[in-house]
This record gives sequence, C-alpha cells and structure tokens, in this order.
Amino acid sequence: MERMAGDGEGVRDGGCGREQLRAMAPPPQRVLMLHSIAAPRDAAEASYYLSPERWEWLLVTMRTQGYTCADPNKLLDEGARWGKRELVVSFDDGYDDFYTEVFPRMERYGLRPLVFLPVDWIGKENGWDQAHGLRPRRLLSRDQICELQRHGVRFGSHTRTHPSIPRLSAVEPRRAVGDSKRRLAELLGEEVSFFAYPVGDCNPRVRAAVIEAGYKMAFTTVEGVNRWQDPFAMLRMEWNQRLPMWAYGWKLRSGLGPRQSVKYELGPLWRILPRKLRLPVESAWRRWASRRICLTRQ
Repeated sequence: MERMAGDGEGVRDGGCGREQLRAMAPPPQRVLMLHSIAAPRDAAEASYYLSPERWEWLLVTMRTQGYTCADPNKLLDEGARWGKRELVVSFDDGYDDFYTEVFPRMERYGLRPLVFLPVDWIGKENGWDQAHGLRPRRLLSRDQICELQRHGVRFGSHTRTHPSIPRLSAVEPRRAVGDSKRRLAELLGEEVSFFAYPVGDCNPRVRAAVIEAGYKMAFTTVEGVNRWQDPFAMLRMEWNQRLPMWAYGWKLRSGLGPRQSVKYELGPLWRILPRKLRLPVESAWRRWASRRICLTRQ
C-alpha cells in the first residue's frame, strides 16, 4: 500500500522532534482490524485469522487494562474528545463467524463493531480468497446483517468484489467504490460513511474516487494509532494468530507489535550506523526470521 502523509508529517517537516510531537498530540484514535474469528489451518490463514481462544483473550485484555469500545461514528466527529483507552473494533470481509463469535459477546464486553462488506459476496462464499487457493468460507447473509444492524453493529463498504483497486482500469475504481456504497445503503436503509481499501491497496486515484463517492472516512491496513491522520488513510492495529498473546497489551498501548515498535524507535539511530556494523546484525536477523517462518508453517 502507498502510505499517504498525515498532518503529523507536515509538523515534522517544520522541525519538531518526535518527543515534541507526542507532547502536542491529542489522545490517539485506536482502530483494531480483524478478519475471521476461526482457528487457522495454515500459515496463510494465520496471517489474518484469529482463533476463538485468542479472541476471548484479547477481549479479556482490553477489559482488564481499561479499554472501552467507542461507537465508530465518533470518528466522524472532529470535535469529539477521545479517552486515552478508547478504541474502535473493525472487521474486514464479513465472515459468518462474526455472527457466532462476536455478536454473542457484544453486550458482555461492550463491543460496538464496524464491519466492512464486499457487497457482491453477501450471503455467498469468499470467492476472492478461493481464487488464491484458500478454503471456502461462508459470509454474512442479508438477514444476519439486518439483525446485527438492529443491535448496533455499524457497516462500511469493502467494494463490490474485493479487488485490488489500483490495478483496475481508469473508470472501474469509481464503480467499485460508488456502486458498493449505493447498494449497501439500500440494504441498510441509511447512509454509508466508512470505506476500507481491500488488501490495503490504495493510491491517490483510488483515494479521489472514495472522496468523490461521498464517503467520510477510509481505512488502510497500515499499522499504528491515529492522531493527525488523513481521514482517508486511517491507520489500524491488525490482530491475527501470529501476534503472541503476551504482546496484546503492548500493541493496544503503542499501536504496533514489539518488533515494529523497536524498529520505529531505533530506526533513525540504526540508519546512521556504518554499514559494516549493520550487516552482521541484519544477516543474523534474517536467519532468525527465516527459522521462525519455517516453524510457523510446520
């Protein structure tokens, strides 16, 4: 995904350091990103599935550390005051396990989820996944969506067919984002304000199409928390089976996993070190990462 600049980058260009920015920044807007609450069967699924046991652990961690779920519509209110431990929980794709694993826990944990739907696949199977060799999965039906809406679930568009929008021809992005908005609004009987870029793929042409279609906010798959972020390039914190359970609290606080946090904090210092000092460490890191991937796939 092409990451778009937020207001914070302009401030940094003006000479403010990282610590100054943190002191000036408003409370962060945290948005979690999940997909399917199901036990992954292979490494590909582990990259975006979360097992029911780990989903329950995430909810317990959120509760014990004082995090509360905000109505996603609060993101649209520029004057809203955000608590330091307030967040939004979002789900991409609308797998039907949302109905069995998330819906029953909404009242108990105070959840107010935002679900992004590829409109042409409602009530069908995940055709875009199957095209890449993944197993068939059922998606939420129209009746389930309407029932969830009555209980406070918010819905946004994930295009019609879940394509990589930048790869579409010149006219197709407008259809992909505009037609899905109109059709979802007809189903829900209300305005659709939120959009999520499939696979996180975006560029200025796609962003322009989303704005032209009348959405008020769009979400990427770039990780982090939002402070001065472009409302059409909102950051999210991804939760999947690969994230170790001990890191849940860390990621809720920082918006990044432990490895990403270290890279973010030490990156500027690392880049000024002589190349001959960096190479041995980078080689050792790649060997370690390769072993971890092999173990994950076994």
